[in-house]
Amino acid sequence: MELNLEQIKEIIVVEGKDDAKRIKELFKCTIVETGGLYLTQETINILKKAIETNGIIIFTDSDKAGNLIRKNILKRVGCLNQDKIKHAHLKSNNQEVEMSSKLEITKILKKIGTFYNEKQKESLSLNDLIELGITGEQSKHKRKQIQKHLRLGSGNNKKLLERLNYFEIKREEIEKIILNK
Repeated sequence: MELNLEQIKEIIVVEGKDDAKRIKELFKCTIVETGGLYLTQETINILKKAIETNGIIIFTDSDKAGNLIRKNILKRVGCLNQDKIKHAHLKSNNQEVEMSSKLEITKILKKIGTFYNEKQKESLSLNDLIELGITGEQSKHKRKQIQKHLRLGSGNNKKLLERLNYFEIKREEIEKIILNK
């Protein structure tokens, strides 16, 4: 049974998998995990691309590490469109996103997030990826080729599909990339 979750337009930036899992329990959204203090160039590229489109919400823990990650992101992408970078803050110091109540997370994101008025029509489906040969055996090369060309970062097919739909990339564009190898 699929829950009818509200969909947030911005990419949400969190520290780790548990933070991402907690937010995905409450909203349909695209999430980028920093994996800690160090931000890879791949992560920065995804964030820059997101800022060019729907924007980002930085939602890190309210501890020293979370604040350092937030500052590092701003330092590396800060010259870009500032009104497309939003900050989600937990109430108390040293509070972790993953341990926060569902109510608190919901209030914070409802206050600063931008939501689709109706369920966003996803332009691509898993079936499209199968038809294009991006899933299954011998598909890793094609997937990596698409991810590199579109600056989507690495990840599995589920992550690729999520990012293709987030950035509203059409099937025709993917076909051109595959044909041009």
